[in-house]
Amino acid sequence: MVQGGSFEECMKAVGKAVKGSGISDIKAFTEAVQFYFPGAGIDVQMKIDLCASVRGKGGVVSAGSSGIVLSLMDFM
Repeated sequence: MVQGGSFEECMKAVGKAVKGSGISDIKAFTEAVQFYFPGAGIDVQMKIDLCASVRGKGGVVSAGSSGIVLSLMDFM
Protein backbone atom coordinates (compact mmCIF):
# COMPACT_ATOMS: atom_id res chain seq x y z
CA MET A 1 0.00 0.00 0.00
CA VAL A 2 1.34 3.43 -0.91
CA GLN A 3 2.05 5.60 2.11
CA GLY A 4 1.84 8.85 0.22
CA GLY A 5 3.48 12.02 1.26
CA SER A 6 5.35 14.74 -0.50
CA PHE A 7 8.73 14.49 -2.18
CA GLU A 8 10.09 16.74 0.56
CA GLU A 9 8.87 14.32 3.24
CA CYS A 10 10.41 11.44 1.32
CA MET A 11 13.78 13.19 1.15
CA LYS A 12 13.64 13.90 4.89
CA ALA A 13 13.08 10.17 5.48
CA VAL A 14 16.03 9.35 3.21
CA GLY A 15 18.14 11.92 5.07
CA LYS A 16 17.54 10.07 8.35
CA ALA A 17 19.38 7.08 6.87
CA VAL A 18 22.54 9.11 6.19
CA LYS A 19 25.38 7.99 8.44
CA GLY A 20 28.38 10.28 8.69
CA SER A 21 28.80 12.41 5.61
CA GLY A 22 27.06 10.32 2.96
CA ILE A 23 24.78 7.55 1.79
CA SER A 24 25.13 5.13 -1.09
CA ASP A 25 22.84 5.52 -4.08
CA ILE A 26 21.34 2.08 -3.54
CA LYS A 27 20.62 2.81 0.14
CA ALA A 28 19.01 6.15 -0.80
CA PHE A 29 16.85 4.50 -3.49
CA THR A 30 15.82 1.78 -1.03
CA GLU A 31 14.84 4.32 1.61
CA ALA A 32 12.80 6.33 -0.93
CA VAL A 33 11.00 3.22 -2.18
CA GLN A 34 10.26 2.12 1.38
CA PHE A 35 8.87 5.56 2.19
CA TYR A 36 6.15 5.08 -0.42
CA PHE A 37 5.89 1.27 -0.25
CA PRO A 38 6.77 0.05 3.28
CA GLY A 39 8.53 -3.30 3.21
CA ALA A 40 9.40 -3.06 -0.49
CA GLY A 41 12.88 -3.62 -1.85
CA ILE A 42 14.72 -2.72 -5.03
CA ASP A 43 16.67 -4.68 -7.62
CA VAL A 44 19.53 -2.84 -9.29
CA GLN A 45 21.26 -3.97 -12.47
CA MET A 46 24.28 -2.48 -14.18
CA LYS A 47 25.24 -3.24 -17.76
CA ILE A 48 28.90 -2.90 -18.67
CA ASP A 49 29.68 -2.64 -22.38
CA LEU A 50 33.35 -3.49 -22.77
CA CYS A 51 33.31 -2.44 -26.43
CA ALA A 52 31.33 0.82 -26.24
CA SER A 53 34.26 2.98 -27.30
CA VAL A 54 34.87 0.79 -30.35
CA ARG A 55 31.23 1.06 -31.40
CA GLY A 56 31.21 4.81 -30.72
CA LYS A 57 28.38 4.69 -28.20
CA GLY A 58 30.20 6.95 -25.76
CA GLY A 59 29.65 4.62 -22.83
CA VAL A 60 25.87 4.27 -23.20
CA VAL A 61 24.57 0.69 -23.26
CA SER A 62 21.45 0.29 -25.38
CA ALA A 63 18.50 -1.57 -23.89
CA GLY A 64 18.42 -4.08 -26.73
CA SER A 65 22.09 -5.02 -26.69
CA SER A 66 22.92 -8.64 -26.06
CA GLY A 67 25.78 -9.96 -24.04
CA ILE A 68 26.77 -12.16 -21.16
CA VAL A 69 24.88 -11.78 -17.89
CA LEU A 70 26.98 -12.42 -14.78
CA SER A 71 26.06 -12.21 -11.15
CA LEU A 72 28.68 -10.84 -8.80
CA MET A 73 27.83 -13.86 -6.67
CA ASP A 74 29.43 -15.98 -9.40
CA PHE A 75 32.80 -14.60 -8.26
CA MET A 76 32.37 -15.41 -4.56
